[in-house]
Amino acid sequence: MAQENQNPYDAFRRHGGGLTRDQLGRYVDMISGFQPWEREYIKRVLERYDTPPHSQHITREEFFKALEEMKGNARDPIDEAEIERIEQAFLK
Repeated sequence: MAQENQNPYDAFRRHGGGLTRDQLGRYVDMISGFQPWEREYIKRVLERYDTPPHSQHITREEFFKALEEMKGNARDPIDEAEIERIEQAFLK
């Protein structure tokens, strides 16, 4: 995964370096090809890295940690190609 994306219009740069839970949900909902339960699963994994009261948003680094968690979990219903699609939806 290319963590050093230079796109000035990626989701994190557009929103000042972090995404709220609502913004995160909207980006996940824009990704085509996922079943509703898969979308909810993805949102829940990503939201675990948003830890109030210390943070009001998920940062790029936290986003990549969540993707690594999905990739490293053998019981995870999301495969590596789908994880790449998630990454591209946020970083394109």
